[in-house]
Amino acid sequence: MMLTVMQASRTTIVGLTFAIAAATLVACGGNDANAGATSPTPTIGAIRIQPATMTIVAGSDSQAVAIVTDAAGRPITNADVRWSMTDGAIISVSGAGVIHAISPGVALVTAVDGPRIALDTVTVIARSSSPNRRARGSRLQLASVRSGR
Repeated sequence: MMLTVMQASRTTIVGLTFAIAAATLVACGGNDANAGATSPTPTIGAIRIQPATMTIVAGSDSQAVAIVTDAAGRPITNADVRWSMTDGAIISVSGAGVIHAISPGVALVTAVDGPRIALDTVTVIARSSSPNRRARGSRLQLASVRSGR
């Protein structure tokens, strides 16, 4: 093949070069008949996290959802949301937005898509040993209630 190209006229080499370039462009998805048929990437208008604030008991999980909308307020369903948190000692967050409460405290969880960022406050509370136990040394006051018969 090399010998054939070298022996070919200059016009053939230029023509072959353009043919290879055009074939490469079409193979890569550029300038073919369907180029205008693909939908453009929507411009992100806003991102928010639901629920807006969370209180989670240490040791449990909660699902956060990122709502991404375009400039007209329409939902973008295929958004590429990246999750992170401010304090890994208090919470962790998965790539799917599942928040795991580790220890009591307050942390922020963030959802990012392109240039837009949403923040959510997550409060982690301690797991109580029993909801019916009183703190040692506390007093319990009983009140009598009369029925209005």
